[in-house]
Amino acid sequence: MYAGNWQDNSSLCRTVSKNVLDLQRIEELVVDELDRVAIEHLSQLSTLKYLRLATPHLQHSLLLPHSSSLVDPAFPALRAVDFDETTVDIVIHFLELLSKCGLIRLCVGIMVPATTFATGQLYSSLRSHLSHSALQTLRVDVAENHEMFTPPATMIAHYVINRDVLATLFCFTNLTEVSLSPPVGFDIDDATAWDLARAWPRLTSLYLGTATELQYPSSMTLGGLRAFATHCKDLNNLVIAFNASTVPPIDNSSIISQSSLILLDTNKSPINDPVAVARFISALFPNLAIIHTYLDWIIEQPAGEDEDDEAAQARLLSARWKEVESKLPGKQKWFFV
Repeated sequence: MYAGNWQDNSSLCRTVSKNVLDLQRIEELVVDELDRVAIEHLSQLSTLKYLRLATPHLQHSLLLPHSSSLVDPAFPALRAVDFDETTVDIVIHFLELLSKCGLIRLCVGIMVPATTFATGQLYSSLRSHLSHSALQTLRVDVAENHEMFTPPATMIAHYVINRDVLATLFCFTNLTEVSLSPPVGFDIDDATAWDLARAWPRLTSLYLGTATELQYPSSMTLGGLRAFATHCKDLNNLVIAFNASTVPPIDNSSIISQSSLILLDTNKSPINDPVAVARFISALFPNLAIIHTYLDWIIEQPAGEDEDDEAAQARLLSARWKEVESKLPGKQKWFFV
């Protein structure tokens, strides 16, 4: 069932919520927003498997019931929840209602930049209220069709997600798809990459991106990619920023390769020697065929005299990564399939 027209209207909310009270055997529900009574009603349905909500305003969190007001078990059949447009505060409040269900999929679209502290609270709430073994898909990204405000560069340290915050999610042992896009990205080093890969060995898709154009410099090196080759054998899409300025030596006698990875997105990763990088990455991921960069996801303008240093650097890095792509053996195999 779908209800809603993406307009914030309290009258519409009351009407939709009243109609929801008549639902008894529904399995999927897509609405803009619901009042407290409607949510309490849905929490008792034994058939509801999928719920999609758009909650664009912070004050709407006041409409959510407290977990203590729900009759156990709440949302007994619910397995997937999508928030189209929301805030960290609302998601944290709603997660308290999901402690008794074995949620498999959670997708969240955030509209405003969340600080490191706020994101840490969100990740801690996920850990506290969701099943560590049931959850398979986790997405916390910028809201679809929404451009997030870019924090000032001087405040970048207040928005970056460090190892301690990210590690809060390592308790979810059966994740296969993870997409996380905090405002300015992650402060990840090689040790964190190894911890992540060991914690999430079933990954098929990993997206660690940024919700804005501002990216925190990554401490991870090319060597950190070894973690994914070693532990994530089913990983076929990887989006992560790292520093490829220095290329580690290749020891063919001990290197572990992974044949599933097809796509690597490097965002704004530094790189100096495309030939050496291509040789190293190909040894780890022999079937890698596609490399994306930051410029693949924006409308690129032709270079001009007024181009600033940052834009020129992004263009240079993208060109070097495209040279890496052209030299991948996997690219040649994919081209001739």
